[in-house]
Amino acid sequence: MTIPVEAPRDPYAPRPIDLPTPVPLAPGADLAVLDEAKMLGAPDDPADRPAYDDLGGLDAVVL
Repeated sequence: MTIPVEAPRDPYAPRPIDLPTPVPLAPGADLAVLDEAKMLGAPDDPADRPAYDDLGGLDAVVL
């Protein structure tokens, strides 16, 4: 059995899995991308925050 070896990386840089996952805000958007997310990212644009809040308070969900 062979175990794959990861390429060396900066130990202080977050892995991609540790970064916030942007929440799709379009009506009818596929939220399946959030199934594997560790952290949910609120929108950067303040104008999009009401749509984020209308999703049911995803920022309060503990995964």
